[in-house]
Amino acid sequence: MRPKSILLLVLALGCGLVAAIGINQVLANRTVQQAGDPTDMVPIFVALTDIGLGDPLTPEVLKLEEWPKTKAPTGALTKLEDIEGRRARAKFYGGEPIIEAKLLAKGDQGSGATDLIPKGFRVVSVKVDDVSGSGLILPGDRVDVLVHLQDSPGREVDKTSTRTFLHNIKVFAVNDVFSRESNGETAITAKTISLLVTPQQAEMVTMANEMGKIRLVMRSADDETNDETTGVTPSELFHSMAPAASALAKPAAAPARPSLDSSAGLLRLLNQPRPAEPASLAPSAPKNAWKMVLIEGNAVREVEFADGSRIGSPTSSRQLSGPSNPAQPAFGPQTTAPPPPPPPDQPSEPDNGPNPDDPTRDT
Repeated sequence: MRPKSILLLVLALGCGLVAAIGINQVLANRTVQQAGDPTDMVPIFVALTDIGLGDPLTPEVLKLEEWPKTKAPTGALTKLEDIEGRRARAKFYGGEPIIEAKLLAKGDQGSGATDLIPKGFRVVSVKVDDVSGSGLILPGDRVDVLVHLQDSPGREVDKTSTRTFLHNIKVFAVNDVFSRESNGETAITAKTISLLVTPQQAEMVTMANEMGKIRLVMRSADDETNDETTGVTPSELFHSMAPAASALAKPAAAPARPSLDSSAGLLRLLNQPRPAEPASLAPSAPKNAWKMVLIEGNAVREVEFADGSRIGSPTSSRQLSGPSNPAQPAFGPQTTAPPPPPPPDQPSEPDNGPNPDDPTRDT
């Protein structure tokens, strides 16, 4: 390589190195200017202890701390005169900076829970007991609202039923507690539960409360699904139990039939002994049978006829009383037996013609 080429190459590498170093310094200075100096501090007021909703802010519950200017939240107050005499719009935790957005205006005593109701919503209260308002329900929880209605044709309720008519409703307050933080995680024995609803939902809750009995069902705060149901009636409830009971009485599986896929299997099937014929069963008595009693002079007989037999063709006959005549047929046309011969001690008189001494004899 020529000396001139080597010199140009070294000069180009030097220029590139100088340019890279300069660019890195410019970017570093810009980053420092945007982030600010970490040693630049600003005094702001923070809560010394927990401050409840609506509580006044006094010097006793405040503390002035030095915070890095880059970490101080927007709206943090730095002057005591801007805080003193004002009330908390939301709860402050110990060590939390005091910001303008979470304070009421000076002289504003607050109107209680109305400041917490979002625009366009309403709060409706429902009277509950230990069952309908579980002690697990706390402010901020999510519930579904069910109503149980008894059949009342006069009130347009044609059958008894239970149905979910509101889904994923936020609990605004339990009794007079409308902040979970003010109560902690302690269970509340609820007498009334207030729900955050729209104006139309408020009408539905009021109507359901007047017509039937309301139940609140807790749901997960992360569950956003709203499964629409058709409700359930007593007949549907008991009908849904029937398949579970019938499943316990499944018929036994039929025995597997031998396979005929190969010639060996066919021969084995043909060589199997035939099952024994079942013993003949005695004929069962006819389902419908009737009897007739025949009286023939001094003899009484009973004749039995089976269902479907023709009259005059009885299935059985037996003598009940009286003399039995073997020559006489058991059924069919009857003939009169000849009179018995006279006893031997009374000889019959010979016929000698007309008696001449008979006065009735014609002369």
